[in-house]
Amino acid sequence: MAKITKAQVFNQMLKTCKHKSIYMLSPRKGKTMIPKTIEDIPPLIKLTRSKLYKSSYGTLYNAQMNLQKTKARPARVVKTDKPVVKAKTLVVNLSNTITATITDKGLITVDFK
Repeated sequence: MAKITKAQVFNQMLKTCKHKSIYMLSPRKGKTMIPKTIEDIPPLIKLTRSKLYKSSYGTLYNAQMNLQKTKARPARVVKTDKPVVKAKTLVVNLSNTITATITDKGLITVDFK
């Protein structure tokens, strides 16, 4: 399993803020805004004990675990005894009295009973 870096967590924090419309007081610009860069996130929120940091780390961790699970599963091969046959016509029952037939050449016929 690859190590989750702080840069990855900070990028995930930015994605979360943008997705959930979380406004923060930017230390760089001095106004309340959705952070667009890592410098726009206040220093206290960058700490590993903050709620946003923990949730972003958990999101990345779960994504890695799900990726590992899908890689570990063997692919299933389904074998059938019947040969695959290409259909020459498609018959569609539109109602009890109307049937449409579409051929491989694009001819559509409608039968009324």
